[in-house]
Amino acid sequence: EEAREAAQPVIDERSSMYPSKGNVADRLYNLAEKNRYKKKIAARRAEVEETYFDKETGQALYQPKINKSSEVMARRRRAPNSRVEDNLVKQGEMYQQRQQR
Repeated sequence: EEAREAAQPVIDERSSMYPSKGNVADRLYNLAEKNRYKKKIAARRAEVEETYFDKETGQALYQPKINKSSEVMARRRRAPNSRVEDNLVKQGEMYQQRQQR
């Protein structure tokens, strides 16, 4: 906040002739904040695309979806902070071991 108050933009004579609404410093500050927000959103979008799309082909990676009641049941069965994929792999290994007996 202090840095904002200390920084005062310098406007040349020609630009000062044009009518503007509000304080120029506030307008420029708000514009900078808006641009910062847009960059943050773009970075997040790039991160999501990197996570969910194949870099080479651009195709969406497989993302299994389950209904709400199954999600609750699965959450109760697995350890805290474990991934669904890890549980499915463990269950598959258990089923294979049972079939081999």
